[in-house]
Amino acid sequence: MSPELKCGDLLLKLDLTEPSESVQNKALEELRENPQNIQNGLKELQSRLEAETDLNIPKTNKEWLMKFLRPCHFYPESARDLIRRYYNLRRKYNEITNFLIPSKLKNVFEANLVTILPQRDQYGRRIVVSLGGKQWNHKLIPIDDVFSSSTLCSELLQLEPQTQINGIVYIMDMVGLSFSQALHFTPYKAKRLLDHIQNNIPLRVKALHIVNQPRIFQPIFAAAKPFFTSKFANRIILHGCNYESLHRYISPECLPACYGGTMNSELMYGRETYELLSYYEKYFESLQMYGFKKES
Repeated sequence: MSPELKCGDLLLKLDLTEPSESVQNKALEELRENPQNIQNGLKELQSRLEAETDLNIPKTNKEWLMKFLRPCHFYPESARDLIRRYYNLRRKYNEITNFLIPSKLKNVFEANLVTILPQRDQYGRRIVVSLGGKQWNHKLIPIDDVFSSSTLCSELLQLEPQTQINGIVYIMDMVGLSFSQALHFTPYKAKRLLDHIQNNIPLRVKALHIVNQPRIFQPIFAAAKPFFTSKFANRIILHGCNYESLHRYISPECLPACYGGTMNSELMYGRETYELLSYYEKYFESLQMYGFKKES
């Protein structure tokens, strides 16, 4: 059972329960999720994966298969392709994926640079916040560690059936970003970020909200634009310090006061996020065993 960690008046925990009736209805409407499609999807995806002899994956684990079937609307071939893209991504960016173990990233969470908010948004989506400005000491914590920590949170939230259906949104807070910090946001790292959140992970990424960005952020954003897909370009929203703009997408009731929200919570739950992740340390270790087989 997942630990329940107190965050003000709210609790942060992993929700592994079956989706509510309203969420199931949403899954039916948006993802074609019904008993027949589930049964056929699992059977056909397992069959297709038997031919993927270059992959070491849990091909018979239904919960694992479901997290790939849902974002692919239960089309087995699309889910198979997503699995291959996902593990190719882990192989391609091993400077990130080799560190997807909570204990290796403790310093990031202790610095409150990455946080899973205890409150979902009004659409039932999870919210993950990362800080890339003045709170980030780039001399002590490499940008790769911050990105790994955000990826680690995404990996954990993939386990939640409700999140598989409703999706996830990211908030990237760039308040106080300095020139020396901005130099770490290279085009390669922008592409790596977009590779992860656009089409290659088993999550419905509904938006990337960038807040408090200074002028120096503009060339970073311009360098990243060539890597946007047309679909995802509409999901990257720059708000600056205009929190009313952010509230058009995320209700103030689901946001802490630092973003103009009314949630009785502060944005200082990196330690609680780390504690939640640490509870699943062995799970993350087991994930390192999966992927493309090494050539002998």
